[in-house]
Amino acid sequence: MNEDLILELNSQAELLDSGFDDAIVGVGFNANKDVIAIYSRTGCIDIISSQGIEKIDATELFNRMASQLYGVHAPMFMALLWELD
Repeated sequence: MNEDLILELNSQAELLDSGFDDAIVGVGFNANKDVIAIYSRTGCIDIISSQGIEKIDATELFNRMASQLYGVHAPMFMALLWELD
């Protein structure tokens, strides 16, 4: 559902697999003022962990996955200051 709305606003927006839809917390804008997805870092890690992966391994997997995403239409990942570890 969230993915569909973002793609309506920007058909070129890059999104994670649909399994991460619940981790979408909003939208932001890139330097060109195009809409991009904003995911919760903690939400993404929780989704990975829910598949039986230890949190430390899920965090490492997330960090590798996020580092592969770059470009004008790539998503952003948001973390609250007290969630950083």
